[in-house]
Amino acid sequence: MGVQKASKSKRLLFSWLTLAAVAVLSVVIWRAEVEYHGWEGLRWIGYFHLAIPAGAILFVAWVMVVNGGLSRTRRIAMAIALGVTMTFVYAVTRWSMSQIYGRSAIPYIPGPVERTVKELAYLWFYLMPFCFAALAHTFGLRVTFWRFTSVCLVFAASVPVSVFLLAVTEHPGAPDFIHTIKSGFIIPFLVVAFGILFLPRRETQV
Repeated sequence: MGVQKASKSKRLLFSWLTLAAVAVLSVVIWRAEVEYHGWEGLRWIGYFHLAIPAGAILFVAWVMVVNGGLSRTRRIAMAIALGVTMTFVYAVTRWSMSQIYGRSAIPYIPGPVERTVKELAYLWFYLMPFCFAALAHTFGLRVTFWRFTSVCLVFAASVPVSVFLLAVTEHPGAPDFIHTIKSGFIIPFLVVAFGILFLPRRETQV
């Protein structure tokens, strides 16, 4: 019993440490790409970021590794579902940002529709935890009330805490929502929030 408990603790520690590594690597790759193309203005919104698929691959690989207790078939199916979901999230988020900030290769819709689109964009941002929670639950991962609550708290805190960090570090650019993304400060919070949902349930094959 004691050996099993110790083994479980080690697996949990490994899951958290590797999740933190994924979060850090995702930030480094994102920021390096933004700096490479130039920090000035909103040019970073107008091009496709290779850091996005790179970060997604890191996250999916982490999910598959830490959930070794699931069958190979289920893990592969979960990886595919995650890839599809992340692609959809990226497409909607990028289009939403083009409507909010008006600079992108994606068509911009001016006029009275603009305000509604902006409101829906912010609503979409806060609905993402529900989307990923449903996905985790579908593949047999345990999404308890407390686990989901912690996800929502981390997710909700991601913007204000990132804005605070931008302000106290006197980071280039204004301490606002757009710069939490541009700077990459918000990325670790999102990685950890979604990662909590995909922590392993148990060691038995499913």
